[in-house]
Formats: sequence, C-alpha cells, structure tokens
Amino acid sequence: MHRDHDIFARAVEREAKVKLTFYSSKHRRNMVRPAAPLHYSEGMRAGDDNDCYYFWDFEAPKGRNFLALRSSQIVSMQPTEDIFRLDEITSLSKMIGDSTTTGNTSSNKQG
Repeated sequence: MHRDHDIFARAVEREAKVKLTFYSSKHRRNMVRPAAPLHYSEGMRAGDDNDCYYFWDFEAPKGRNFLALRSSQIVSMQPTEDIFRLDEITSLSKMIGDSTTTGNTSSNKQG
C-alpha cells in the first residue's frame, strides 16, 4: 500500500482529482498528471508489490487515459479541489472506444 493511500481513498469518496506523480517506464522518467482515482486492488500476499491503483489520466493521449500503477511506481498523490464525475469518465471511454470499460489494462497500462 502506498504511503499516500489515505489521500487516494478520500479522493475516491469525494470524486476529487489528485495531482499524481508516477514513474513511467515507457518514458523512463517521472510524470505529473491530473488524475481521477478510480479503484485500489490489494496484492494477494502482505509485502508483495502486486497491489494496484487505477486512475483516469486527463492529459494522456486519446485512448491511453486508463492507468494501472503499482504502489512502487507512484511517487506521490496530492489532493486537489477539482471534482470529476464518474459518469463523465465512462462516457469519455465509450467515445474513445478503447478497452477501458472491459478491464483490459495490458494495452493501456502506462508505467
């Protein structure tokens, strides 16, 4: 679990965006993005790095908005006052026509 997990959980409850800083292995550097926290999945065993945080990246290229990040990839999450609506994200993902609504993160994972 990431040290900013409480910020993530509160942002999910409030439907508030976070300022997400994460390491992108694709770009080989830290990225900073406004993101909507969507879901947290705990790893199967305590201490393993298989926990996963799911976000909607508002600044990603079209069709690459869905982020699935291990806690080790996340540098920090900072709360913001910006609100998002989950139905907006659902509508955007349908318009894009990517696999974000099917749960397939393999082609959309940025990190």
